[in-house]
Amino acid sequence: MQETAVETIALEGSVGFEPLSIIGLFLEADPIVKFVLIVLIVASFWSWTIIFEKVMRFRRLRGQAEKFEESFWSGGSLEELYDRIGKQADHPMAAIFAAAMAEWRRSLSRGLAATGKGLTVGLHQRITQAMQITLDREVDALERYMNFLATVGSTAPFVGLFGTVWGIMGSFQAIAVSKNSSLAVVAPGIAEALFATALGLVAAIPAVVAYNKLSTDLGRYEGRLETFSAEFSAILSPFVDVMLVLLVVFMITAPLLTVGVPIDLPESTVPEIRGEDEPLAVSIDADGKIFLQDTEIAIDELAPRLGAITLRKPETRIFVRGDKAIDYGRVMEVMGVLAEAGFDNIALIAVLPGTKVAR
Repeated sequence: MQETAVETIALEGSVGFEPLSIIGLFLEADPIVKFVLIVLIVASFWSWTIIFEKVMRFRRLRGQAEKFEESFWSGGSLEELYDRIGKQADHPMAAIFAAAMAEWRRSLSRGLAATGKGLTVGLHQRITQAMQITLDREVDALERYMNFLATVGSTAPFVGLFGTVWGIMGSFQAIAVSKNSSLAVVAPGIAEALFATALGLVAAIPAVVAYNKLSTDLGRYEGRLETFSAEFSAILSPFVDVMLVLLVVFMITAPLLTVGVPIDLPESTVPEIRGEDEPLAVSIDADGKIFLQDTEIAIDELAPRLGAITLRKPETRIFVRGDKAIDYGRVMEVMGVLAEAGFDNIALIAVLPGTKVAR
């Protein structure tokens, strides 16, 4: 019987040394298969980088949230807590707290809740909206790169399968060229092709597991932030209600201040106040006429004239005094004009002994 010599033919997709080693399979793979393998290796490496970063970050955020809640519920002043960490909020819970306190202070500084220029009932809505916007922004930052894990988990097996199909096609083409279907000829090409599928699974499985775990952790942390936001909103709600009551009282009593109620103002026995700068005196005589120092002036010219005088010294104190025979409503009308013009350093005094109202 004649022995048949098996000719060794160097085929595309076969290797000359260590044919089944990982490095050998990669070096002797088809260019398309090599590209698929490189893509899967890079995707796997980047997935593990994201996984480690997310795991460490969630662990750090949980610790920061626990410390912040201890300070928040310790019974200390919220103003002091905001002054301490408000401008350096380094985690989402502190950022939500800082956003609410900043909106609270901004509203108070503008006087929206006290003057009625903005409805007090809207203050609570603005604070809630500020916290919700901050919460959404922080959650969006935490969700960064999560879609990449989902994409790798769902597409990596198919990318690997594409490399496998391409490699097997190359192996069949090699069989057709060599006209030899022995396992020694076909095995290297098939191994290269299956290596692509294996690498796709190596990239996909950790990505899917990590995505599910991190999504659960993110959902729990987001729920914790929403709970804190609701609790903080409930804490601020009574203060807003009090301000609303004050606004209603102001709206009811403000019209009464303009009603002319005759009041005999008492004379003061306090000695005259002296200072380095002579104070500005706005006087009202018995007929309701208004005088700035000793000069008669119309009420609509009072605020501009005082503004020009106090331009360089806005801290100058303004004294409002009136004859005891005038209506109290006239005095409140003058003080209201001064208050609307922005003068807040105002004092109401009676006619000094032995002093006549300027005429």
